[in-house]
Amino acid sequence: MGDSRHILRGDATEVAEACERGGLDEARDSAGLLLADLDALPARYEAALDWHEIRIPRPYRDVETSAWEARVIQGELGA
Repeated sequence: MGDSRHILRGDATEVAEACERGGLDEARDSAGLLLADLDALPARYEAALDWHEIRIPRPYRDVETSAWEARVIQGELGA
């Protein structure tokens, strides 16, 4: 979990720094990477739980990307 936190903080820092420089395209790209990393976390944690044969409910399986997130990822909106 510490590695995930470190990666996400780094991605968020890239977004903030790009915004400070006025690089909206760069910020949008970095935000897309951040969202992709966030979306990948449940699968990583699920794989770890499966590896250790830990069975708990996983309510996030039915959660879809919000319409806003999808538009940001597709480049239709600024981050």
